Amino acid sequence: MRSSAARCALVAVLLLAPPGSRAAELPWDRERVVSLAGQLASEAEALYDEVFRQPIPVGVPDQRRDYHRLKRETRHLRDEARHFARALSGGEGQEETAASFEALLSSARWAEQRARTVFTVRQVQERAARVHALLRELARFYDEPGPLPEPYAR
Repeated sequence: MRSSAARCALVAVLLLAPPGSRAAELPWDRERVVSLAGQLASEAEALYDEVFRQPIPVGVPDQRRDYHRLKRETRHLRDEARHFARALSGGEGQEETAASFEALLSSARWAEQRARTVFTVRQVQERAARVHALLRELARFYDEPGPLPEPYAR
């Protein structure tokens, strides 16, 4: 069974606007960014685990394909978050980690696109909301846009 409301909720929490050209909202706070990156890596790991606990859809080939793509994109998101956190913990700064953060946002966008067609449970949506909140907070330290676009609706 697919739930339009569940799908839209997950999309709403994962959807990020494309990179913008405005300056960072907050001055660089290395300690805060390293802390947020560590939390993000933990939450991305938990999201990955939660997605992998979901049952494989039966019957509809497109849902099965999209389910496997969502798993792959969630794994990629987890790996990008780990890399980003390690780079910051290793002493890299804003300029050195900007490309890594951009790759992380790209992973989140791909996961969001895959989530559009896959039914997910509340636990996945809650984990995705935590990941999204951390990405939004981190974006304030990078040259990323502010408001979320409207959630995808079918």
